[in-house]
Amino acid sequence: MLGIPYSTAIDIWSFGCILAELYLGYPIFPGENENDLMCRIIEICGEPPENLLVFSERKMKFFY
Repeated sequence: MLGIPYSTAIDIWSFGCILAELYLGYPIFPGENENDLMCRIIEICGEPPENLLVFSERKMKFFY
């Protein structure tokens, strides 16, 4: 969503989310669109660190 290059670590995080959703029976981040999804992720995980946003190509879509 932020346009940041990523590695296989994101696959492990995604797999963990899928396992949690299967166990819980509902989506962890049930967003209707990108903005809603980003808000829900920030509610649970907090805002991304500034040094990460430096590499974001799409940060202006979500942060000012």
